Amino acid sequence: MTRLGHSESFDTTVADELTQQLHSVLPCSLRPSSLWPGFAAGPWPKEAQVSRLDEQVRADPTIFYSAEAERMARVQKNLVIIEYVELFIIVATAAAAVSLKLRPGLAGIALGLLISASLLLAFDLLAERRGAEYVAALGHGKRPGTTD
Repeated sequence: MTRLGHSESFDTTVADELTQQLHSVLPCSLRPSSLWPGFAAGPWPKEAQVSRLDEQVRADPTIFYSAEAERMARVQKNLVIIEYVELFIIVATAAAAVSLKLRPGLAGIALGLLISASLLLAFDLLAERRGAEYVAALGHGKRPGTTD
């Protein structure tokens, strides 16, 4: 599938294919909202977000590609900043835990923050990788993770 230009026509088969791509990020049964009703946090797309993107693709794919690429550029940039902050927190809390080892309560708080920041960093690194695949797919007009 090739990316649509301004002069090319758009038909419902392309919209259906793009809808499948949007829904294929994670199988519905594995999305957290399916496993735990009401749980909508995490790096997975929300149903409302997928529906909104689907409507945008059907309405005008050219606008969709440009707006979504711009949005994802901001998201990717923000993820890098967040990752650096998380790295700083990891280093600072590790140093605090070591320097406060004679005060177990404060050392425990520092270790708890260290673990939390480490887990957040791990999820943000995964989100950044998935975002990069999505940006590449937007640029090439194909499904993330495929070579077609």
